Amino acid sequence: MRTHAVVCLAALVALFVALGGSGADAMGVSAERRSGHGHGHGHHRGKHRVDLRAPDLTRYHSADQLFEKLRALSKSCPYVTVGTDKGTRKELVTVRVSNPAAVPVANAKDKLKVLLFFGEHARELISPETALRFTQMLCGETPAGHTAPDAASASRIARVLESADILLFPVINVDGHNRVVRGSYCTRTNSRGVDLNRNWDDHWKKSHRKDTNGGPHAFSEDEVRILRDSATAFNPDLFVSIHSGALGMYTPYAYSTARPSGVVEKEMVHILKRLNPSYCNCDVGAAGKQLNYLCPGTCLDYVFDKLKTPYAFAVEIWEGGFGYKKQHKTPKSPFEALLIEAESEARVRAHAHGHAHGHAHSTKRVKRGAARHLSHTQEVDAAEADALNLGSCFLLIDQSAAHQQHTLSSSATAAAAEADDVEHTIAGANANGALFPVPKSREAHTCLSAFNPTNTPDYVATTDNWSHALIDMIDRVIDTDHRAPAL
Repeated sequence: MRTHAVVCLAALVALFVALGGSGADAMGVSAERRSGHGHGHGHHRGKHRVDLRAPDLTRYHSADQLFEKLRALSKSCPYVTVGTDKGTRKELVTVRVSNPAAVPVANAKDKLKVLLFFGEHARELISPETALRFTQMLCGETPAGHTAPDAASASRIARVLESADILLFPVINVDGHNRVVRGSYCTRTNSRGVDLNRNWDDHWKKSHRKDTNGGPHAFSEDEVRILRDSATAFNPDLFVSIHSGALGMYTPYAYSTARPSGVVEKEMVHILKRLNPSYCNCDVGAAGKQLNYLCPGTCLDYVFDKLKTPYAFAVEIWEGGFGYKKQHKTPKSPFEALLIEAESEARVRAHAHGHAHGHAHSTKRVKRGAARHLSHTQEVDAAEADALNLGSCFLLIDQSAAHQQHTLSSSATAAAAEADDVEHTIAGANANGALFPVPKSREAHTCLSAFNPTNTPDYVATTDNWSHALIDMIDRVIDTDHRAPAL
């Protein structure tokens, strides 16, 4: 059945090309750009445009600078306490936001306990930056260029401070973050090459993929053990993991296409649907079902399954080519998206082959290329991941062993180019004094813009928008009667 589907799709691709369809070029994306990480988020596929202009990273911070800003904020804001949670070899900075003098609202017996994870993946710089802006917003600080909350937002902030106790980890992958700050813009894992969001003991699986390596065993990483112990002690009622590289708001499960059963699951989806028009206009629902891709060993599933946290979410807050919020839903069906993706990939390969052999690419070659491309596709709306291993918190496409080897080889080439970037003379420190060299390779540019805003207006809009979204989410959960069970 699958072979016939591939043949049919390949034939349609050939017909599309023969009729003069331009595929990705007609969408404003260069055909020289490979198929990209291609998020299969339900009913759309994002295309990351490669902006080769020098990025403006003046608003970004190194991990130490973020911690310094948060410690300074704790001195001026009575609601903020900055501390550290120590592991065997490492320690993670924590931020506690709460008004200890406040009495919770009448319909809440205890304060809502909120746990937030930022910066699990190194290249997702905008996640820790949002942690900073979120904390500033709760403290009533409005940095230059940002917009002060309106009356309705100020009312929500007051309610959250009154009725919630928030524990957040602003930069979880500190080692990886420091590598990115020094120009290694495609780094996702920690210093040991482990994906911290695949190392949790919830349907953990061993992986040989470079960027989704779950480690030698569950909880092998000090960072994840620190998070596990802190989360267990805190026993949250609401959990959110904040990522970038896509736009989406997700509930458990990530390891399965099944959805949790019961009233709480419906309430989680209901909350996301209420938030969606204002902050994301993106796909919402169970991660595995929405993405058509399974992710074992995630913090989302562990906190929901093992800690029994009733409200558990993962949000993706920036996608290159779309920004921090979609202006409208892309009307393409998964079938149409796959067709364009396959045709685009085939064109690129045929074009390269034509240059190598001194002739133009033919429809026949495009057809064969599309069939090969589709043969690597694991789901109907998920296309082959490219050599950069680009992808969101969850979506990184599984591949055959042969293609996996090709990916690892290509990744090594990209890593070499990335290392070359770091060795270049630093192009100048940003306004905060961090390194952030201008990327010299296309790969580094692609990673940087796929996962992060690369200009000041987008940085400001993204951090403001998603700080408001998190506050609004907390406020809506405060209205519920559900609390985490005692462990």
